[in-house]
Amino acid sequence: MNSPKLTALLLASGLLVATSCQKDLLDKTNPNAPTTAQFWQSSDDALKGVYACYSGLQQYAVYGHSWQFMAARSDESYSQSPYVELANFTRFIQPDNNFFISSYAWNDYYRTIYRTNQAITHVPDISMDATLKARLLAETRFIRAISYFDLAYFFGRVPLILTESTATTRAVQATQDQTIAQVIIDLQTAIPDLPLSYSGTDKGRVTKGAAQALLARVYMHQRKYADASALFTTIINSNQYSLVSNYVDNFTESNENN
Repeated sequence: MNSPKLTALLLASGLLVATSCQKDLLDKTNPNAPTTAQFWQSSDDALKGVYACYSGLQQYAVYGHSWQFMAARSDESYSQSPYVELANFTRFIQPDNNFFISSYAWNDYYRTIYRTNQAITHVPDISMDATLKARLLAETRFIRAISYFDLAYFFGRVPLILTESTATTRAVQATQDQTIAQVIIDLQTAIPDLPLSYSGTDKGRVTKGAAQALLARVYMHQRKYADASALFTTIINSNQYSLVSNYVDNFTESNENN
C-alpha cells in the first residue's frame, strides 16, 4: 500500500476510534425545534412567543380568509356560489363539522389558543422588564379572548381550555355563557396594561381601545347596553380614533391601522 493511502487509512481509523468513544455525539438539541422547557427563558423568547399568538390570527380560517363565517353572513356581502354547502353556510344554514370551513376554523382557532395558553403560563416566570411583561400578557389575553368570542358565536358549546395543553389533556365542553364569561375576564384583566397607541414597528398591536371595543361588543350581545355605551364613550373620548369620510377607505392599505 502506498504512503498516501496508508496515511488516509490511519487518519480515518483514528477518527472512528475517537468518535466511537463520544456516546453523546448525536445527542444534540435541535435549534429549530425547541421544547417548551427550553424555550421560555428570556424577554426575547416572550416577544417571540407573543408574535406566534399574533400569527395565529392570520391563519386561513381565523382572520386570514374567514369571510364565510363573517363578511358573508353580514350585510357587506352574500354568496351565489353553485357550491350548495357554501351558499347555505352564508345563510346561517351551517353544515356539520365535516364541511371544510368549519373544521378549518376549529383547528386554526384552537391552535391560536394553544399558543396563548403557553404564553400566559410561562411569561410570568421570565425575568424581564415588568411593564413589558404586563403588556405582553395583556396582548395575549386579548388574542385568547377574541378567539373564544368567535368560537362561542360560531359553534355555541366549545371546549374551554385555559392552561397549557399536553398529549393527555382532555378538554371539558363549556356552554356559550361560560365561554363568554371567560372572554370578559380576559378582557377586563388586559385593559389596564394596554397602551392607548403604539408607534413605529409596534403599530398594529393590541391597544386599550381594541380591548375596550371588544368588551363593549360582548356587552351588546348580552344586551347590557348601558355597560357597552360607557365603554364606547370612553373610546370616543380618548381622541385616538375618528371616522374616515368614505367607508371603503377602511379597506385600503393606506388606511391600515386607522
